[in-house]
Amino acid sequence: MQVRWINHPTQPQKNGTTEHISREFAIVAEGYGQCVRVKFANYVERLKAAQEAPRQVHSNDNSCIAPVLPVGFGIVKRVNGTRDVFLIQEVTAAGEALIYEGVPAGCPASLVKQWQELNGADVDPAIAAEAARVAQCQKQNADAENKQREDSAFHRIFGGR
Repeated sequence: MQVRWINHPTQPQKNGTTEHISREFAIVAEGYGQCVRVKFANYVERLKAAQEAPRQVHSNDNSCIAPVLPVGFGIVKRVNGTRDVFLIQEVTAAGEALIYEGVPAGCPASLVKQWQELNGADVDPAIAAEAARVAQCQKQNADAENKQREDSAFHRIFGGR
């Protein structure tokens, strides 16, 4: 939104100038009598002004960008009461972050060793193997359910079996 500064809150040298600022900031500044909105004669004039002065990003813009996680395995730390617990995280190509209490199938041996060292010597390999088997079964069941859902949606749309 384009405004003309009457009494800039932090930079008096901007008084009398026009500037593109975020809508929220403009509403607040206008409410305090620090600026007035610039009214355009028509649509073409507004577009021309927008092209000449690209939007400025202020530090008070609360924009959020979701993190992009690398695909593969890693270790994440969680706090369980007063104790830190380290879990294995798998990020799929679809961007899903799956967290395992045990060792999942396909996890690199070096990461398993690091996970065991971080959690202490009390990690029993048999328990870790069983947890990995359970996690693998849960993943296979979820994949089968997704496949069944996709198939039923396909048949609903295109008919027949």
